[in-house]
Amino acid sequence: NEYLLDHGEDDYMFVYLGREGTWTSFHADVFSSYSWSTNIFGVKKWLLLAPKEEQKLKDSLGNLPFRISEELLDEKEVKYYNILQKAGEAIFVPSGWYHQVQNVEDAISVNHNWFNGCNVKTIWLSLNDALV
Repeated sequence: NEYLLDHGEDDYMFVYLGREGTWTSFHADVFSSYSWSTNIFGVKKWLLLAPKEEQKLKDSLGNLPFRISEELLDEKEVKYYNILQKAGEAIFVPSGWYHQVQNVEDAISVNHNWFNGCNVKTIWLSLNDALV
């Protein structure tokens, strides 16, 4: 947008537009930041895992899956939250929580990643890991 072009800064606030059936792969947010997502239109299904639960999904090489399902999570005895987010609802994703989001209907959402004094140590450690 014009603001970004003029200022050259990223505020990690963005809009997702997705068709029914599209999804974001299994991931934790950038540098273990906090995030929120507000649905403007449509319905999304979130699968959220508390920190350390993702360890149960690693393969023999230590890799996490690209896509998860409730069946896989149940099979691996992973504790998770299954949340159906409707238009007008917001969700907060704590620092370090892995998640996957599927658009149950065509959807539009506004999202923001950030950090503050409460998770600055986590951000610092994540940055160090990324640079090593």
